[in-house]
Amino acid sequence: EGRVVEKGSFEELVSRPGGVFAKLAKEQEELLKEDRATIASAAGDEGGDSLSASGPVAAALEPPPASTKEGEDGLGLARVAPLPREALGPLRRLLGLQSDRAVHLLLMVLFSGAACVGPSIGFYFVTEVMVVLYDGDPSRMRSDAVELSTRLAIIAG
Repeated sequence: EGRVVEKGSFEELVSRPGGVFAKLAKEQEELLKEDRATIASAAGDEGGDSLSASGPVAAALEPPPASTKEGEDGLGLARVAPLPREALGPLRRLLGLQSDRAVHLLLMVLFSGAACVGPSIGFYFVTEVMVVLYDGDPSRMRSDAVELSTRLAIIAG
């Protein structure tokens, strides 16, 4: 059950020694320094103050070169090096805060994906039906209609 433990302006609450808000603000500031150090180390800057991207972080942020033959995947897109494990620290901490809701988050992702797949399949079959309806050859139209009806019955079934 929540309750108010301190009242005041931001400056007043932060300046109270031993206060609840001051303690939380200090912890948050330390976590921010940790995050900046993680980002800086992933970028190759050991100072920890710079948030500019270089190294693997910059490679992930920059668009791939227009024409690269070596290191391309099957679609002609350039491969980008994955981020180091240290760069995922803040994300892991955020997901750790949600660990008691992991089942709910997983179900949300699964149902969201299913909600996108259904209309996509429906659109595909509508275009197939249109092709069958506007086909000029009756025998091919008949065989395509039987094939399409069979596929729809299997999906619905």
